[in-house]
Amino acid sequence: MSRKKKRKKKKQGSTIGKLSPDELKRRGQGYLESGKFRQAIEFFRQALKKERQHKDQDELRRLLARAYHGRIEEFSADRMYKEALALLENMESFCGRDAAVKTRLLLDIRSGRYAQAARLFATLDENKLEAGQRQRLEELFGALLLFSGQLGEDDFAAGSPVLRHYPEAKKAVAAYLAGQADILHTALRKIPFRSPYRDLRLLLSGCIRWHDNQDEAFRILRRIRQDSPYYPYVAGLLSRYDDPVEFFKEFARADSRQKEQLANRYGLQKHQQHFFEQLAKPDIAPYPLYQLVKKHKALFTPAEHRQVLLALAPFCHSRAVSLVDNFPGLDLLEKVRLLALAAEIELLPDIACEYWYDYLGQLDRHGVEVDPLVRALVLRHLAQLLEKIGEPEDQYVRLDMLRKSLEYDPADHETWIEAYRLAYRIGEEKKGYRIINDAVEQLPDNVPILLEAMRRAGQRNAHRKAARLAARVLKIDPINTDAMDFMAQSHLAHARKLAGKKKFDLADRELDAITFRVRSIRLKGRNLICRGMLLLLQKDRKGLDLIEQGRQENPSMLLSHVLVSLEGRLMGVPVKYRRDFDRALRQAAKNAVDTGEFLRLMKWIVSSPADEWQALRDVVATLKKYVSTCAGMDWQRDEGRMIGKALDMAGLHVALARFGRGMRKRYPDAPEWRAYELIGLVQGGNRRKLQSLTLDDIDELFEQLFHAGQHELIQRVSDLLPEQVAWNLFAQDDELFPYDEMIEEDENEVFPLPWSAVTEDVDDDEPHEKPQWHQMNLFDDLE
Repeated sequence: MSRKKKRKKKKQGSTIGKLSPDELKRRGQGYLESGKFRQAIEFFRQALKKERQHKDQDELRRLLARAYHGRIEEFSADRMYKEALALLENMESFCGRDAAVKTRLLLDIRSGRYAQAARLFATLDENKLEAGQRQRLEELFGALLLFSGQLGEDDFAAGSPVLRHYPEAKKAVAAYLAGQADILHTALRKIPFRSPYRDLRLLLSGCIRWHDNQDEAFRILRRIRQDSPYYPYVAGLLSRYDDPVEFFKEFARADSRQKEQLANRYGLQKHQQHFFEQLAKPDIAPYPLYQLVKKHKALFTPAEHRQVLLALAPFCHSRAVSLVDNFPGLDLLEKVRLLALAAEIELLPDIACEYWYDYLGQLDRHGVEVDPLVRALVLRHLAQLLEKIGEPEDQYVRLDMLRKSLEYDPADHETWIEAYRLAYRIGEEKKGYRIINDAVEQLPDNVPILLEAMRRAGQRNAHRKAARLAARVLKIDPINTDAMDFMAQSHLAHARKLAGKKKFDLADRELDAITFRVRSIRLKGRNLICRGMLLLLQKDRKGLDLIEQGRQENPSMLLSHVLVSLEGRLMGVPVKYRRDFDRALRQAAKNAVDTGEFLRLMKWIVSSPADEWQALRDVVATLKKYVSTCAGMDWQRDEGRMIGKALDMAGLHVALARFGRGMRKRYPDAPEWRAYELIGLVQGGNRRKLQSLTLDDIDELFEQLFHAGQHELIQRVSDLLPEQVAWNLFAQDDELFPYDEMIEEDENEVFPLPWSAVTEDVDDDEPHEKPQWHQMNLFDDLE
C-alpha cells in the first residue's frame, strides 16, 4: 500500500503578492484590530511597496506605525530589547523618524537606556507629546535623576521642570535618609503641587510619619497614583493593609484590564501576574495546583516553595503516595506524617491512626530529638481520630493518650478538662478525680480547671473543699458569677447538714457567709428562706416572715414558691408547714402558665445538684396538672429536647407522652419525639404500646436516633426492652443497623413485663463475629 503524500501548505507569500493594495489594507486592518501585529506589518508593507503613489499612502504609514508599535510593545514586554530595537530601525525606514520618536523614547526607557531617553526627550517639540504624557515623563525622569545614578543635570535642557525643583528634592531625600525631620519638612514645603516631584513629597511625608502614626502615613501614601514612578516604593507597604484573600477574590473576578491595574497596584511582574491568573481559575484541583506551584519555583524562596508543595501533596488523592515518596530530601519521619494527613483527607481515620502510631514509634526507635509539644499534639490528634472512629473500647485508649500528652505538655488546660470529663463519661471515676486534682496542682491559677474541680467536689458532697476552690476562683476573678453561685450553694448545703445535726448556731453562721450577690434565679432570696426554715426547726413561727421576705426577693413567682417547698424538704421542717408550702405552690402555678416560667423549671430539673435532686423531684410531682398543661404548648426543637429530658428525669411520664405526641405532629421528621412518646407511655403504665411494636419498628427507631446523634435516647429506650427481646434485637447479623455499639450492657437488669407479642427465631449456634477491617497499605514502598 503506497504511503499517503502529505499535503503541502501554501506559503502566505505566494498569495499575498497577488492581492490588490485595497485588499492588503483591509486585511492588514483586520490583523491590527485583532492584535496580530506581525501579520499586520507584513500586509501594510506590501501595500506600500505595491503602489508608492497610493492615494492612502499617509494613512497606510500611520497604520503601519501602529502595527510596529504594537509588535515592539510585545518584544519589550518579553524583555526582548535587541529584537525591539531592530524592529524600530525598520519602523523608522518605512514610517519616518518623526512617527517612531515616541516608540523609541518608550523603548529606551524600558531597556534602561535612560541617558539616550533623556536626551531624546529634551529635543522633542511641545506638540510631539500630549500634556499628560509630558507630565508623566517629567515625573519619571525626575525620579531617575534622583535615584538611578545614570543621569546628570546636563542630560536635560536648561529650564526643564525636571531641573527646576531638583535641588529641593535632592535635599529632601538626603534629610530623610539622615533622619533630619525639620530640614525635610522645610525642603518639602518648597516643592509645589504641580512639580514633577509632588509624589516624592507624598512619599517622604508618609514615610517620615510611619513609625509615629501609621494611619496618617497610610492616608498620605494612598494618594500616590498607581502610574507614578514612586508607587512601586510603597506598593508592597500598602499591600500589607489589604486582605490577601480579598485581593485574590478581586483578582479572580477582574477582566484583563483590571488585572493589569491590580498587578501595577501590587507591583506584580508579568510572570507573577500569569501565576495568579492560573491560580484564579475556578475549581482548580489539588494536583494541577501542585504542578502550577512546582512550575513557578522562582516566585518563592526555596523554603517557601518546599513548604507549599508539602502542604499540597496530601490533598492530591491517588497521587499523594508517589508525590510524598519521590519528594527530594524528605526523611522517613516526615513521609509518615504526610501520609497520615493524606489518609485523613481521604476519610480513612483508622489508617491515619496507624501512621500516627508509626510516627511516634519512629521518634522512639531512632531517638529523634523533637519538641515535647510535638509529641503532645500528635497524641491529642490521635485521640481525636479515635473519637471519629467511634469504637467504644477505643475510649479507654483515648484517655491514656490524653494523659500521656499531658506528660509532655502539662500547661494545656483544655486537655486536662477533656481527659477528666472523658474519664467520668466512661466510668473511670477514680481516674477522673485524680486527673482533676493533678490539674489543680499543675495549674493552680487556672479558672476553668478550678471551676471543674469545684463542681466535682460539690457532687462528692465535699462542700468545704468546694467552697475553698470557689474562693480561689474569686480571688483570681472577683466577678466570676459561676464561683459566686457555687460558693452560695456550698454554704447552703453545709448549713443544711449542720441543721440536721441540730447545730443551729453554726448553720446560721454558715448562712451569714453568703454576703455576696448571686446571679442564678434559683439562689436569689434563698438565704432568707433558709434562715426562716432554721427558725421553724426551732419552733419559732417568725421564720414564716423571713421565708416570705426571701420569696419576695426572687423575681420568679413560680420558682420562688418552688424554692420554699424545696427548702422545706431539704431542711426537714415539720410536715404541716410543707403541706402549706405545697398548697401555695399549686395556687401560684395556676397563674404561671407561661413559657418562660416553665422553661426555667425544666432547666432547673436538668441541672439540679445531686444533693437536691430527690427533693426537687418530689416538689415537681405536686405540679402534675401544671406540667401537663405546659407540656402541650408549642415549643421549638432545642427547647423540646431539654423539656423531654427534664420530664423523663422527673418521672412525669403522662406529661411526657402528651409532650412527645404534640412534638411529633409539629416536627414529624425528628425521631426523638417518637422516642419520648414511647418512654412516656410505657413508663406511665401503657405496656400494650411497647408490645405492639415489632423488632423492625424498634430497629428503625434506633437507626433514626443514631443518625440524629441521640445516643442517650437509644440507651433510654433499650432500658425498657425485656432481656430476651433485647438479645434477639442485638443478635442479628448485618441485616439490622449496628446500634448495639451505642448501648451499655447491664447483666443484672431484667425487664419486669412479659414479652410474648414479639418473637424472632435466632440460631444460637451462629457465630457473631465482629467484621474485620482491611487496611489499605499506603506505605509498603517506603521501607
